[in-house]
Amino acid sequence: MIRIPLFLLIVLALAGCALERNARPDAAMPDDLRQVEVLAMDAYRRGDWAEAERFYTELGRRVPAETEVWFRLGNIHARLGRPEEAITAYREALVRDPESAKAWYNMGVLQVRQAMNSFARMQGHVGPEDPLHDQSMRVYEGLKALVRGGE
Repeated sequence: MIRIPLFLLIVLALAGCALERNARPDAAMPDDLRQVEVLAMDAYRRGDWAEAERFYTELGRRVPAETEVWFRLGNIHARLGRPEEAITAYREALVRDPESAKAWYNMGVLQVRQAMNSFARMQGHVGPEDPLHDQSMRVYEGLKALVRGGE
């Protein structure tokens, strides 16, 4: 009877060690800020968005005044299909540099795409007899043409 609880205790202790090791993916985060920046830029250039996000998030924590960090985080979130987070990051970049044309542009494109999505989804819920049905289709088509023109 004593062997089973002891065995379970050992298994749970080993499992706890494994969980602790896996629960801290940032354990390998370098202390040297320059090294974090190099790793972030390298992951970004390679298109390794998950890794780039990890390092740029750390840079945002350590040097929150850097516009480019927030701009890159916006791009990363956009690439990962998280437009709300991307827009938030672009807004952070714009707080730091309101003249950042790239941040304004990227945020605007995402917001236009969100508007397009709203008008497209509306069509599935609003029948053709509704007065706004046709008008929303015209707005959707206009936004689509606008986005196509900018690509």
